[in-house]
Amino acid sequence: MNISLNRLVVLSLFALAFFACEKDEDRVVMQQGTPPALTASTATLVLDRSNAGADALTFSATPSNYGFNAAVTYTLELAKKGNNFSDSVTVALGNTREKKFSVGELNGILNRLELPAASMSEVEARVKSQVAPSVAPVYSNVVTIAATPYADLVDYPSIYVPGSYQAWSPDKAPRISSVSDNKMYEGYVNFPDATTEFKFTTAPNWNENFGDATTGTSKTLKANGENIKVTGPGYYLVKADLNALTWSVEKTSWGVIGDATPAGWTNDTDLTYDAATGTWKITLDLKSTGKMKFRANDKWDINMGDLKTPNGFLAYGGEDIPVPVDGRYDITLDLSVPGNYRYTLKKL
Repeated sequence: MNISLNRLVVLSLFALAFFACEKDEDRVVMQQGTPPALTASTATLVLDRSNAGADALTFSATPSNYGFNAAVTYTLELAKKGNNFSDSVTVALGNTREKKFSVGELNGILNRLELPAASMSEVEARVKSQVAPSVAPVYSNVVTIAATPYADLVDYPSIYVPGSYQAWSPDKAPRISSVSDNKMYEGYVNFPDATTEFKFTTAPNWNENFGDATTGTSKTLKANGENIKVTGPGYYLVKADLNALTWSVEKTSWGVIGDATPAGWTNDTDLTYDAATGTWKITLDLKSTGKMKFRANDKWDINMGDLKTPNGFLAYGGEDIPVPVDGRYDITLDLSVPGNYRYTLKKL
């Protein structure tokens, strides 16, 4: 009886040992993941709004190996070169290891990184590989691309300015916009004639229009009112407030000022209006030790600087604009798209 019992105990111990060994053989030990290897389809890009839907760039990465068939997630990170990815734009890739960007998609990312429009900047990219939140991620090599973005425009709520200067065609008329979406509109319109008459329409048709409340010069608005009258050709800041039912125009002539320019902060250097492109231009020697701004009518009442230094967009009273290096530049001021006032500095 005791012998049988002892044999049973021994057999049980052997079974437990065998089972334990079998469990040890099946146990998976997670190892540190191997970093992905990242490549880019091109190293230099000049983006063009007219090709926004075309393919621009493809990033591809090799898989990470964690020692078993892990569910790995990948994230693409892009940042300005030199900031160690502290202010990066991230693109979730899931379990895929390739990302193709259209021109428009990539341009949007470069704008989010606040890279200057129409200027080449270097961007760094890497892929993060992670198998679980509790496990430290691994990162690929860093790939650098040189990219030139274009200004990404915002389509703000707008009204139209049809008039005698453009054959009274609302569908072809310039617009003025409400950046705050509060029915207070402004924009810049070129009136080339000695006398100009115009009205405001809320759509590219005559279904709803506003004119002057009395004789054309009262600066008050009325639905289906009289033609608004302006005397003298010029480039006008046009405003309309559909809450208060008021309007105003102010003739402007633009220049640059600042210690980056030959005239310093004392005097403006006048720009010339190019009617063919709807922009103000000048070619000028600039110094990188100084900065500059744009202002109208040789006064500070209307002045523009960088919206965010330096990204090619302007804001009223914005930051002083830096000059990258000493040299001769083509300077362009573009106020033709309401709410999207822009400039370019092109070194010659």
